[in-house]
Amino acid sequence: MIQDKKLIRLWSNLRNILEIHYFKNLQYTNKTLVNRKQIIQLNVKLIVLIILMQKVTSFNQR
Repeated sequence: MIQDKKLIRLWSNLRNILEIHYFKNLQYTNKTLVNRKQIIQLNVKLIVLIILMQKVTSFNQR
């Protein structure tokens, strides 16, 4: 039970960090086209990481 709470807290912290990065990147993308491809790649990695974390979280809750 304690481990679940830790995992949920970790997951929500990570998700908050990722969301902040994602929106910062979107704002940055709107300002300049220089690193647009890099930013899109990073955002895709972040989304994949979020999906993986959701799978891990749901797997641990079974």
